[in-house]
Amino acid sequence: MAKLPALIEALSKYDPRGENAVENLTREMRRGGLISQGKRGLGAPDMTSTDVTNMLFAMATRQAKDAPEAVRKLRAGILNAKWTEEGQGRVDEFLDGLRDPLIGRGEGGFCRAGLFVDALFDELARHHSIAMPDNRPQPSFSLEILDPFTGTATVKVIFRAGWQDEVSLIFNVTDGNDPFGIQQSAIIPDEVVHSLGWLLRARQ
Repeated sequence: MAKLPALIEALSKYDPRGENAVENLTREMRRGGLISQGKRGLGAPDMTSTDVTNMLFAMATRQAKDAPEAVRKLRAGILNAKWTEEGQGRVDEFLDGLRDPLIGRGEGGFCRAGLFVDALFDELARHHSIAMPDNRPQPSFSLEILDPFTGTATVKVIFRAGWQDEVSLIFNVTDGNDPFGIQQSAIIPDEVVHSLGWLLRARQ
């Protein structure tokens, strides 16, 4: 079963700041109520898709103390168009394969970045892949978190990066001119996402 130490170990492999930095980040996230809490050791809670999403978003922060507030803001980012809005073209077609696991998770017809990435990790944990219509190849997905100094950050979810049929969904995160406390550009590649998907599968 995937416990918090396993998540820290997995993230540390990809963070050049090392395991101590990830542990400091995790402590701040726990204090902020953004990581599942409970007993330690064998009685510790299993990590959820939301825990994984929150830690990935937290990895984009410059300092551990900034992580909880930054993650709340990033999770609240809104997809440019409503689910029910027509004329989205390729993006709408692509979302058809994700609609079932995601429907009802948005607020007021909008889909938020945190809930969207949670649902993608749930799909990876349950099905070892992300469901798609018409037997098309299963997509990889990666994340980019960008533009924190303009008052509008973005969470970009990229499917099949570098392929001819690449699709990007951009979630806008606005907070006036207040700093987000995140790096100028944070890229979380497919390799990291799928490694964490395998970790979540261990609890199924």
